[in-house]
Amino acid sequence: MNKNSTLKPAGLPVRLPTGGWKLPNLNNPLPAEPSPKSTPRFRPPLERSVAGFIPRTKAEAQHSFFGHEAATHTEGEFELLPKDTPRARPSPEQDVPRSLFGSESQTESEGLHLSGEPVLQAVPEAGPAAHTASSSLPGTFEILSEKLHGTQREQFEQYNELALKWEEEKEKNGQGAYARKAQKYTKADGTEGTDRVLVRSEEKLGVQLHAWQAAKGKEVQTGLNKVGRVLREKTGRPCKTGTEYGSDKGKGLLNQNNQVPNDFALAAVSGSRLLNTGLTAYANFADPTLGADLTSVTDGLAALAVVPSGIDAVFATEAHLRQLSEREKAKSNLRFRQAADRFMADPGNAAPEDAEGFLNFMDACEKLFGTTLEDSSTRKAARDRAIRSPMTAMSNTVGAVIEGVNSTVSVSPLAGAALAPLAIVGGVIEVDEGKHELLRRVDQQARASLRKELMQELLSRTDPASTEYQTHHDNELAQGLIQCFSKQQDRLLRQAKREKKFARGRIFRGGGTVGGAAATAAALAAAAGLGVLTAATAGVAAVPLLVLGTGWGFAVGARNYKRVRADHNAKWRQRMVQAIALDTPREALASKLAGNEDIEFAQEEGEYEPEKGHFAGHRKLELKARDNEYLGLHLLALKVQDLARGKEAYDKNSPVMKLLHGVGIDQHRLLAICKAVAAKEPNEQLDYIQSRLAPKLGMKFIVAPGTRTQEPAHPSIFLKHFGVAANSAFWENKHGLVPHSSELFPEIRKQLAARYSDPAGMLAFHQAVKTFLKKTEHLPQTKDTEMLKAFDEYLQAREKFEGLVRKTDAEIEQKKQRQRERAAVEEATDLVKELEQFHRMQQADQIVLPRA
Repeated sequence: MNKNSTLKPAGLPVRLPTGGWKLPNLNNPLPAEPSPKSTPRFRPPLERSVAGFIPRTKAEAQHSFFGHEAATHTEGEFELLPKDTPRARPSPEQDVPRSLFGSESQTESEGLHLSGEPVLQAVPEAGPAAHTASSSLPGTFEILSEKLHGTQREQFEQYNELALKWEEEKEKNGQGAYARKAQKYTKADGTEGTDRVLVRSEEKLGVQLHAWQAAKGKEVQTGLNKVGRVLREKTGRPCKTGTEYGSDKGKGLLNQNNQVPNDFALAAVSGSRLLNTGLTAYANFADPTLGADLTSVTDGLAALAVVPSGIDAVFATEAHLRQLSEREKAKSNLRFRQAADRFMADPGNAAPEDAEGFLNFMDACEKLFGTTLEDSSTRKAARDRAIRSPMTAMSNTVGAVIEGVNSTVSVSPLAGAALAPLAIVGGVIEVDEGKHELLRRVDQQARASLRKELMQELLSRTDPASTEYQTHHDNELAQGLIQCFSKQQDRLLRQAKREKKFARGRIFRGGGTVGGAAATAAALAAAAGLGVLTAATAGVAAVPLLVLGTGWGFAVGARNYKRVRADHNAKWRQRMVQAIALDTPREALASKLAGNEDIEFAQEEGEYEPEKGHFAGHRKLELKARDNEYLGLHLLALKVQDLARGKEAYDKNSPVMKLLHGVGIDQHRLLAICKAVAAKEPNEQLDYIQSRLAPKLGMKFIVAPGTRTQEPAHPSIFLKHFGVAANSAFWENKHGLVPHSSELFPEIRKQLAARYSDPAGMLAFHQAVKTFLKKTEHLPQTKDTEMLKAFDEYLQAREKFEGLVRKTDAEIEQKKQRQRERAAVEEATDLVKELEQFHRMQQADQIVLPRA
């Protein structure tokens, strides 16, 4: 992309006195420079901002799903008006604007608008079923009609054109960094094809550095884990937390869990320096000898500040490099452009590989060409921090050197004077960093508010007490889902409100640093001019910056601690649903969500203790069903899986489908997800669907690195299931079998299969048990673990046998089918011969036979 095509988010949303929002048109940003006429103007999708709601005809206005509409404004602005605000309706003959989550025809959907552009895909009105077998494109699960396919292509075509121009630019001016390579794919008929895709010849330096940094971090964390394990073994105190067991392998050193202690350490050092500076300043006034005696303390604290500030610089660099790596990954995913083109050309006959390529391509384009204000601000804030933090570390290092060299006084006047310019530059950068943090949270707040408002409007359609009630068999499920996801939006709103205060604090701190450093330099210069520049006056001048740094340091630590706890709680809510969904029927989960019942979850954790037969730690959670957004995500994914498996027909009037389309999963994306899921293993399908839906709902869905599936549930859950099945099989047998007899295995397997209602449960059981046995093979074996190992071998042998049976049955069925086809051909041939013989008879001239 050239400079002329660079998109820049513009401005900040402002709350109006009337209660509405006034925002710049982030959905149609101006190029950085006037672009040539040959360059198409691209309008990114609504993942960018929020807007008001505009029904497009009088009839739509009367039956609008939404309670308010947008007033007309000058180009580049819009206003989200209160519900009772009078509003003007556009002409029915006006051009139909496209949906920012994908264009839709006006008869198929209505949308929220931003300066003529829909923001959220609207919820269609109830009416006759829109998609039937006759009106839907073949092979699309009755999701996509020909009309919708035509009207929703605009966004893809814009992305496709931008990706093509990007490829041309890189081939022309890439200086050998990119090259065309062959990428094989499977066609719908099963044959292989080849695409010539543009990929990097060599990874970008920033990506290589981030990979090196991550690898070294894992090595260091592994070493620390080994030291911790040895200490626990020597003291006889096993680890009682964490899901890692039987291995010292570290997942990474540079994460927020490790950053929080460093934040507080940096604040503590700053506080100690503040106390020491105040003490030495007083001592230098009252007793210069005592002030000189404190020199070693001052020098030591100055040197100590270098360590946590240096570590903070490493964390800041990692965050910036991670952002760069994510953008490079998105650029790499542009190689799926041709696969996406095949999917859009013939979605009904598209291969699962092309469907997944379409999803990857669209996600990449949204990150590169349709960047949200939240994403762009996050990236710029990380960049500013990566510049500022090393400057702080360098400042502390220089200050420590100056203090160490000057051993005659406890506070060197030279340190404050020398570091003032560096502090001013750092303060300016911190102000810019705070501005981007504020923009990020404002966009997050606006986006979450819009999602919640849409959900509340949809909820009114499912409430029998509402005047807008519409009957549908999915209403009860939809009510639970909407209430569940609304609480997630509340979490995002609370987080945005809290982080906005912090962002303003950062802006204030940056400005204070600039002013304080300038004032310090001026005060030191004045003192030098007056001949009163001493250690005492230098200490007094340093106090304001130390006060600011200490207070802000503790604020940063508290903010990051809250982030860590929020992520930790969300992680366990996700694990909770993963565990209870294994052996809880779907209907029971839906019932709990509909009634907002209590859900409980218990799991062992920590190190495995073979002599006790269980893990050292224990964790228990109890929540209301609607307080766990991952329960709603799981049930929503099950609805999509039903479409993919053909268990349920697509119904656009279903409130669940309206919810999906409203948050940004349009028909093409839904179809692509269904087709991609068809090629996944049964135990991967739900995780894949959830990983695709979660970002549109403002959720994080944690998956294993390089995959779209969760880490397997903790083995303690499966060991508990196995123990219950083994005990039940033993007490129910009537043949006097011993408790650990292998003859109990068929009954144990039967009971486990009954517990896991979905075949994916047995696959997860086998995977978890296999991993557990491998990780604990170096530990002493007990009868329980020996029985579990024998049962795992039994399952593998049985699966192999059943696989051979299925293969044999398939071959026999194919043989029978060929025999039936030959018999049908022979019968038809005999019939033709008989008819020809009949035609040669005397009365045959009265009968006319059809000829091919």
